[in-house]
Amino acid sequence: MTPVAPPPAVPSAAPGAQAAPAASRPRRMEEPAREKVQVEDILERLKEEGIDPSASADEQLCYVWQLFLCNEDKLRSASQDLENLRQQQAEEMREVENYVGHVRSLTAERDAFTTEFEKENEQLKIEFTQLQLQQEAQLKEVEEMLEQEGLSEIAHSSPSEQIAYLLVERTTLLEKLEIADQKLDSHSYIDGLCAAQLQDKFDHIHQTLEDELQQQRESMQHTKETMNKSHNEELEREKVLRKRVERDLDEAARRLQMAHEEIRRLTDELDMQKKEQSKLDPALRLAPQASESWREEMSKLKESDRTELQKAMEHNNRLDKEILALRSRVRSLDSERKVFLELVEKLKEEICEYQKNEKPGLVLPGMDETDENACCSLQMQEEKDPARFEEECAIDNADSGQERREQNNETVHKRCRKVIDDIEGRNFQLLHKLQKLQREHEDLVERNEELESILGETQNQTREEREHLEGEIEGLHRKITSLETELLRAQMNKTEASMKDQETTKKVQDFQEMLKSHQEKVEVLESKLSEERDWRKQLASDLEKTQKALKAEKKELHNSKSELVSLYNELQNLRGAAEERDFLNVTHEKLQHENTSLETKIYKFSLAGVTRPGISNANHHKGHVRTSTLARGPHH
Repeated sequence: MTPVAPPPAVPSAAPGAQAAPAASRPRRMEEPAREKVQVEDILERLKEEGIDPSASADEQLCYVWQLFLCNEDKLRSASQDLENLRQQQAEEMREVENYVGHVRSLTAERDAFTTEFEKENEQLKIEFTQLQLQQEAQLKEVEEMLEQEGLSEIAHSSPSEQIAYLLVERTTLLEKLEIADQKLDSHSYIDGLCAAQLQDKFDHIHQTLEDELQQQRESMQHTKETMNKSHNEELEREKVLRKRVERDLDEAARRLQMAHEEIRRLTDELDMQKKEQSKLDPALRLAPQASESWREEMSKLKESDRTELQKAMEHNNRLDKEILALRSRVRSLDSERKVFLELVEKLKEEICEYQKNEKPGLVLPGMDETDENACCSLQMQEEKDPARFEEECAIDNADSGQERREQNNETVHKRCRKVIDDIEGRNFQLLHKLQKLQREHEDLVERNEELESILGETQNQTREEREHLEGEIEGLHRKITSLETELLRAQMNKTEASMKDQETTKKVQDFQEMLKSHQEKVEVLESKLSEERDWRKQLASDLEKTQKALKAEKKELHNSKSELVSLYNELQNLRGAAEERDFLNVTHEKLQHENTSLETKIYKFSLAGVTRPGISNANHHKGHVRTSTLARGPHH
């Protein structure tokens, strides 16, 4: 390190400074000792961080500056996290409000849907009644038409029977027309005019009959459609009627039970009235005593409610005081945090000035002021160690001026490091305290809300109990008055009870008759249901039979298809065999022809005196020709 000139403010530790006042002397003497300790701490920390203690002051300041920037970034990130948490809390509250609004809108939509469905149900009921009325009107029109045409026998029958009857009539009319045509052909001697007239009449009758038949067909088709619809609707009606009858039966049984219970109740009331008449006198005497006891209980309950309310109010006041104390604590912590931030800013400015004003051979006089500002937070600790300060002062007085300069430079770094560490620790403690206080504040707010809700519930309960007790007192007063009136009415009710007994017996008889009629209806409906079940069972059995027949036919078709395929394959095989047979016959004929030709040639050669080897060659040639023809055959 280069030798640095001492600053002008350093003579505070020189021997000439002993004439200063006694109050400032110990502090000035403690400063170099503390600076020495701080320098040693800074050097140890630099060794731990991997920086050479003999490095230049610029490098050490750069490292300190980096640490300071890192801590500042951490502070900013912590503040940003706090702001983000607050924003998240606000967004969550908005989401909750939106969710509540959405739930309310859904409930409103559900109510609207229910009203719409109810309206649609009413409209469908009206349409169903209109369709029933239309069907009944159409049936009545068909019956009236048939009765007008003299077919009252078919008017009340089913549509299938009506169609069958009309078809039979149609066939009979056609037969009559054919007979009339035959008669006309047989009586050919009748005059032409009569024949023409008769034919015109027959044509007219034929046209009228055809028109009637067409009308009847159209009407029958219309009636078929209507009857099918009516049949389905009748089934639905029968189901509805069955349900209604079951409900009526249940209601009738319930009414019977009610009637029996009423009869029993009336008889019990008569007995009770007879017994109460004997017990009313002591009850009337005890009624005022009971009212007084109720009043005493009411006064006790009111006093207990008041005490509970006072306790709850005191508890609320305590909680309010705790909340105020916590708020003041949070404010004090915020103020401390601001003070530390200001101190950090001052240190930044001093470090910047030091870097600007630092020269290779000089140190500015402002360095002592920065040292004093950096050590202002540690003055309380310095006052506690006077003995150590005196020892370090003696050591410093013995040291040379050059060592002081070096120590001053090192103390600056050590102070900066110490202040930064303190600020980091304080910031960490403040953040921890802030989080803890926020949690405590939230817990207190929740506890306050819970207590407020409990207070409201207790107030509501006390009000309800008070109203209940007041109602009971009023009921007791009414009971007393009613008992007095019942005493007068009891005698009148004796005569009325006999009349009521007669009425109840009549009601029981009426209910029994209603039960019998309902039972008969139920039996009729059960018979109809059994018939429908039998008919459905028959239909199901017919369906099963038809399904089985269809399956058998499918199997037969499959078998016939497989047989046809096998026959077709056999036919193709037979055709191939026939073609091969024809080809073999042709080749056989060719070979026979060649044999004859060869035999003639052999005979000629034998006559000409050809040797035996020549004959063997001819036989070999014959075999070759046969093989070639057989090879050509299938391709040919």
